[in-house]
Amino acid sequence: MDITEEGVAVPWSCEPPLSIHPPDLLDQLTLALPGRFRPLDARQRIAHKRHADLKARYFREISEYPFENRQVERRIVIDIIRKLKGLFRYYPDAVFLELPIRELGGHGRIRWREDFLGILPTRANHYENRYFDFDYSRELSEIKMYRDTRAHWMEHVLREMGEV
Repeated sequence: MDITEEGVAVPWSCEPPLSIHPPDLLDQLTLALPGRFRPLDARQRIAHKRHADLKARYFREISEYPFENRQVERRIVIDIIRKLKGLFRYYPDAVFLELPIRELGGHGRIRWREDFLGILPTRANHYENRYFDFDYSRELSEIKMYRDTRAHWMEHVLREMGEV
């Protein structure tokens, strides 16, 4: 099962003979065995597995030297950041926001700010971010807002699942 950027669980695509719908299967398991398969625990396990996958992809595909990074790597990191935000909406855990905060805060592998005369960093958005409709300062403030209002997001998830 995969999590979209909007925080919705969707099945991975597979051929018709093998087509199953994991969200429906999970709902049936929680109805049949409520003591063994709690929906919140299932969400937590799924979210942490997707987080481990995204983190491994980040460390595997992105060069640790910012001057070596190109537009393709920037696109991959933007995709990872957006998916981590979706994971947070699916199951609000502050661990999912650590990588985006570190990356967008200037301590990551991509250079998000423009350099004045090529040497002095400014607060301006890097020109390549415009190709992906990505403003690092807006994304960073949104991610910090998620971190600061985590209890409200968890309440929203619990209400969505019907546990409140």
